[in-house]
Amino acid sequence: GGTLGEQALKKLTVIIHTNTDMEQQVNNDLMTHNFYGLSPDNVLIIVQSELPGFVYGENERGQDVFKEDPASKLRMYGTGFAYQQLTWQGEAYYMKVNEKMTDYTKEIIQASVLETLQAKEVQWLCSNRLNDIQRCNPDFAVDTGSIMHTIKLRETIGCSMSVSVQQVSSHEDLVTRGSVVLCPYDEDSPFVQELPSETLVSSDMLEMVEQVKQVAGVNHYSSTDRYVLHVPTLNKVMMTTRFTPLLRLHESQDSAHAADCNDDSSDDDEEDLEELDEARQMRVIDDTAL
Repeated sequence: GGTLGEQALKKLTVIIHTNTDMEQQVNNDLMTHNFYGLSPDNVLIIVQSELPGFVYGENERGQDVFKEDPASKLRMYGTGFAYQQLTWQGEAYYMKVNEKMTDYTKEIIQASVLETLQAKEVQWLCSNRLNDIQRCNPDFAVDTGSIMHTIKLRETIGCSMSVSVQQVSSHEDLVTRGSVVLCPYDEDSPFVQELPSETLVSSDMLEMVEQVKQVAGVNHYSSTDRYVLHVPTLNKVMMTTRFTPLLRLHESQDSAHAADCNDDSSDDDEEDLEELDEARQMRVIDDTAL
């Protein structure tokens, strides 16, 4: 069993998505702990830079458009942008370590991360946020139960993505958690839809969420940000999906209604990108470990 576990660990591919401020600290930690038993060339590192926000105004042609605002605060664009980075060539690197394990060089991967995963014949990708480790039981850092459940759903109903959820009791909790996962009206349907909490600001949306809750006969659910994704399907979807910044409106001196991705109204705001083309369909896994 131990030998098989070590072999599996050597084949495990890990993607670390970090920012420019944390990059060196992450690399130093990997070197100090000998990559935690992982093969260095299987640890792919992607760095997300801080970028400017947008304002709505005239461009050089006199057209009203959203355009980058060099004067805005630089911030990371969030998880949607991170998923897009998986499709860009030359976006990731691995650390090529010398024989004495004392130093390394960055080896840029020319293919995209999704292309690299498929070349390694990786079929499933588990996506967790860093705060997942703080919120959940450490024994579930890699939730093998959810992975096995998703693979079984793939075999039975063609599921290509699953999300772990938790019950919440109020609208305020949904806003705090950052999303609402809507159960279907049809009891026989295994799919749900996830909406960012920013969409719950209108009375119509709040009424719709409550109606879904009453018809489905279940409490509200919110995502735990734990996803299991089928890599070939993800690659296909990302090739055809368009994203747009999730904007917040505020007044400025230059315009009555200026849109800025980097609104400073809250330090906790994340500029996640919202998928436009199609709603994400996911199987609900009620994570009782939370």
